[in-house]
Amino acid sequence: MSKKNFLYVYLLVLLLTIIFLFIDFKISLGIIVGHLFSLINYYLIILRYRDLTKVSAFTIISIIFSTLVLVIPIMLAFLLPDIISWIGVIIGLLVLKMSIIITNIKVGK
Repeated sequence: MSKKNFLYVYLLVLLLTIIFLFIDFKISLGIIVGHLFSLINYYLIILRYRDLTKVSAFTIISIIFSTLVLVIPIMLAFLLPDIISWIGVIIGLLVLKMSIIITNIKVGK
């Protein structure tokens, strides 16, 4: 993903956070938490697929850890519903993935 696309992602997250800040602070905080964990997951995916020639214990541990990275913010949202909204967490987790899909669709045309 290019720096230009990351800029679009961060601007989208910032815009969503500001909009939901006026509607509900819990959703805004959920978007931020979900997006941070989504970035950690994206970094783990990059580390995992650097060397595709062999499957190692690091690959298996990375798959398990990246799954845990996606579960942690959702668990936090369900355990702390007064602080973090689970809807915001889901939006935050999906912003990066949706931006990758949209930029690839635009490039494909």
